[in-house]
Amino acid sequence: MKSIISWIGGKRALVPEILPRFPSNFKKYVEVFGGGASVLFAIKPTDTFEVYNDFQNNLTNLFQVIRDKPLELLHELGMFPLNSREEFNALKNLIDGTYDFNESLDSELEIAEKNLSVPDYEEIVELLLKKAKRLDVRRAATYYKVVQLSYGSNCRSYGMKPCDIMRIQYTLFKASKRLKRTVIENLDFERLISIYDSEYTFFYCDPPYFKTERSYKADFFEKDHIRLKKVLSNIKGKFLLSYNDCPFIRELYRDYYIVPLTRLNNLKQSKDPGSEFPELLIANYDITNKRLAHEQVQLF
Repeated sequence: MKSIISWIGGKRALVPEILPRFPSNFKKYVEVFGGGASVLFAIKPTDTFEVYNDFQNNLTNLFQVIRDKPLELLHELGMFPLNSREEFNALKNLIDGTYDFNESLDSELEIAEKNLSVPDYEEIVELLLKKAKRLDVRRAATYYKVVQLSYGSNCRSYGMKPCDIMRIQYTLFKASKRLKRTVIENLDFERLISIYDSEYTFFYCDPPYFKTERSYKADFFEKDHIRLKKVLSNIKGKFLLSYNDCPFIRELYRDYYIVPLTRLNNLKQSKDPGSEFPELLIANYDITNKRLAHEQVQLF
């Protein structure tokens, strides 16, 4: 299946190049920079242990709600296709942090503990926590709308895109079923890799591209690209990296297998039809030749 959301730097176009280059023997699959999870959704479900991770908590909250509370999310979305610049800006202000969805929870719990008897306190705590969980659904719905309505899924500018509520309902239910066995994490990549590394782990990494880091909500600087390389150089498992093709990245990973690719640059097609974007696939195992389809039967 396709991803539930379009995403900056999403790998939907490169899935036919990426999947055939997966290693053939691993028991744990970890997407370190999950984003829209185009690669994860393209893999047919198996008994392989799966982890989706992203450092942006609005994104991981959305994936958790889709996995665990799809009906609540659809209820919160309502008829959704209301689609205007004013609505987009209002939703964007919520997600940008000008409103705290759990703003009063801590103070309400503190007041209740000081002023209520134990039985009454336990009852009100349960109600307040249910309310907080409900707000997680509201935050997920708000974020989903912002992503869907923004230009290039950048969550910054209004995109004037049509929405099909029936398609959205079908996609979210299908995604919920697909994610049932997937662990969802919200960790820094170094911490995540240290937790899940083993000789049977395969890490797929799609970090913010070099010199394009400002396109993302999470900070990622040159030192982080270097830190990622150092971490991957010491793992027991295998890794496959997607990157933009540039001298800095080629030099950083000069001791590894590198395959250059190109894909259409979707954001430039209206002004420069046929414009392509150069990319690299990098790995610590041989990816220079695509594996034949029959070698992938057990995985896909």
